[in-house]
Amino acid sequence: MAQIVYNSGSQNVYNYGGGYIAYQFRLEVVVDTQSTENNTSKVIVNTYANATKASYSSSSGKYGYVDFWSPTSAITVNGSLKKTETVSHIDSLSERVISTWSGDFTHNADGNLSITVSTAYNPNTTSYNYLPKSNTISATVSLPKILRNHHVYAYDGSSWKEGTLYGFDGTTWRKGNISTGGVWALDGTTWRKGSKRGA
Repeated sequence: MAQIVYNSGSQNVYNYGGGYIAYQFRLEVVVDTQSTENNTSKVIVNTYANATKASYSSSSGKYGYVDFWSPTSAITVNGSLKKTETVSHIDSLSERVISTWSGDFTHNADGNLSITVSTAYNPNTTSYNYLPKSNTISATVSLPKILRNHHVYAYDGSSWKEGTLYGFDGTTWRKGNISTGGVWALDGTTWRKGSKRGA
């Protein structure tokens, strides 16, 4: 189930002329899915924007701006530019997605991972006072930890051994794996379904 892990909240942005707060921008980071087997997360980054009542033009009878092709919205993750989209219009009081990107990330060995995310709006012109000013929202986001089977144990006859999974090869306790359908342990030559208990 998708989980929102970061929401910047709506941030006010002045029009390029600087006379009024004409727009709002928001950055959202969503963990769409996680894989325990692969130790990975699929992340979606969304940039939202909307006009405000202050952007209303009595001459056009509209909010914000429309039919401009040069403004852009760019998403950067971990210092790497991932997506740039043109934003031809922000002309509604209801927010809409102006740029989006998704990608997969491999977590650290302990299951933790943090990423840096930023979204930037650039009007690419100084000729139109009603466009939004340049705006950037940045954040360091901690993704939900992926459990690395820290609570799987094997019994050596006198005590429980903790690890990713341990199997006894006849001489030494060795880290094993988890196979589909249950916990498996090595009996020396063959992986056999074993038992587990929580810490």
